[in-house]
Amino acid sequence: MIDVANGGAFVDKTPTNVTQLIENMTLNHQQFTARSNSTTLVKGIHGVEASYLANHKKIEGKLDDLATMVKTLANLQKTPTPSTLCGICASTNHPT
Repeated sequence: MIDVANGGAFVDKTPTNVTQLIENMTLNHQQFTARSNSTTLVKGIHGVEASYLANHKKIEGKLDDLATMVKTLANLQKTPTPSTLCGICASTNHPT
């Protein structure tokens, strides 16, 4: 690509000419990409899409479920384990 922009072999140029050529190419690239990548800013009040709200509710529900599971696990850890377990069946109803 540089050889085509140069109009010949790139290696035949002096370091100053090569630097100038590359600077011009980068400036041209920035100029053209800035136009194609520009976004239009629309000012004003915008509504929230229904799909966003549905996803938000779904995430809220999952977060509530997770909080419930964590509370359940925390409560299970608070419950004291009996010290006399059956050595055969691990039941708390009868010791060995």
